[in-house]
Amino acid sequence: MNKNRLILMAVVCLAWTAPLAGAADKPISGAKIVLRDPVDFTQRRFSFLSRDPNITFGSNGDSDTPSQNGGALLIFNPVSSECQCIVLPPSGYGIGNEGKRLLYRDPQVVNTPVKLVMIKAGKLKILARGAALTGVTLDETSQDQIAVHYQSGAGSKLCTEFSGGTIRANQPGAFIALNSAPPASCLPEPAGCTPCVPQPLP
Repeated sequence: MNKNRLILMAVVCLAWTAPLAGAADKPISGAKIVLRDPVDFTQRRFSFLSRDPNITFGSNGDSDTPSQNGGALLIFNPVSSECQCIVLPPSGYGIGNEGKRLLYRDPQVVNTPVKLVMIKAGKLKILARGAALTGVTLDETSQDQIAVHYQSGAGSKLCTEFSGGTIRANQPGAFIALNSAPPASCLPEPAGCTPCVPQPLP
């Protein structure tokens, strides 16, 4: 691996108050994942999309109340244990689309590498970019497996993973996979990024 760029653990966390307790696991399907690591590290990209019909919306649903309790995104390679936990501040969240979806926005990626999170009934979309997106390096010959966990407030920990026949690109600088089925259970999180949970407002 390129030791100058390797960061096995990168935890982006703001200390608002004590983190939330672990939520119930909820495996979901994944429609698409893209990880790109070009020569210019400021152009790193991550995108994730799920259209799982079991994703629920509401204060008692998978979206919960991130404007009070924040959110958390974990990206990791179960094979190498490279990981990045990104804790999303409550201030970035708001209600959109006539109260039918929640949005996290940070267009200039000032607080974290995450630019956008959108969650509504049946859909979760996450976009991240920039030099701070460092936890999973793509300088190996292949990745073989990438997992994504996301928790909104005190809602369920939504989880999926891409491996095997779902992979379309698996090479230095790029990992792309499509249409993963819900896993039987959420994969164990690497010790270096545990716990990866939201930080609520005081």
